[in-house]
Amino acid sequence: MKKCLFLFCSMLLSISIYAQSEVIPKALKLKKVSFATGVDLDMVNGLDYNYLRSSGIGAEASTIGDIEFGNSSVYGGVCENPHMRLGLVFDLPRQSNMELNMNAVGVFNRVDGIYLFTDGVNNDYFNNDYNFASLNSTTNEVAFETSIKKRANIGRFMKLYAGLGTNIGYSFGGNLSISGNTDQASVDQNFNRPITDIVAGNSYEEYTYDNFKVKNGFHQRAFAEVGVGFVLFKRVELGFDYRYGVGYRALVDGPTRMTRLSSYGVKASFIIPN
Repeated sequence: MKKCLFLFCSMLLSISIYAQSEVIPKALKLKKVSFATGVDLDMVNGLDYNYLRSSGIGAEASTIGDIEFGNSSVYGGVCENPHMRLGLVFDLPRQSNMELNMNAVGVFNRVDGIYLFTDGVNNDYFNNDYNFASLNSTTNEVAFETSIKKRANIGRFMKLYAGLGTNIGYSFGGNLSISGNTDQASVDQNFNRPITDIVAGNSYEEYTYDNFKVKNGFHQRAFAEVGVGFVLFKRVELGFDYRYGVGYRALVDGPTRMTRLSSYGVKASFIIPN
């Protein structure tokens, strides 16, 4: 209940600044319709083995859980989030060169992954245990995004933008795959053989694979944004945007973690005739 109340209050706070009459006049003027695509690097702070396991429904039962992995065992990770944005841009008549941007955002097949490796050496000569695990989570998110940006016109064809914004999203339809193996090798410990002997031994692998649904969750971010646009043929604007910010992910009946956003993309806008 406390988590739901916190999320509800955060949503109200994030959009309340846009409801003030001093910021948004009653008469908004539609200036552009835009489409953007790019990549969001929405990194979970402390993305680790325990977090990904806890994000899956029933993933605690994974047989990989019998392997002890520490933070030092992490040797790789991935966070790939291609996005699409459909937006409306409004001029604010009482504010010089100020724009209100309202976007519908879709992130499909977001990938969060971590790869772990541990090498356990026991007291026997050349007897090693190699353990490997791969945890990959894919999710989808839809979000509503608003931002207010200041525009600077450089000549007739170039525009620079800077501003602040926030978005609120919901993730669903996720899948978590956990796979790994144990590779154990044993070597004949007969030290009386000639040094030229081929070392005799045996090895075997035990491979496991599990698949789980990912818990749905709420996402929220606050960010600073900069961009540049170039006007072509009076009605088309092509440009680039970059966002940097912080936020959180709150999974239903799961963990809540802070996130760090770094987003870049290309945008095409159609300028509405006056």
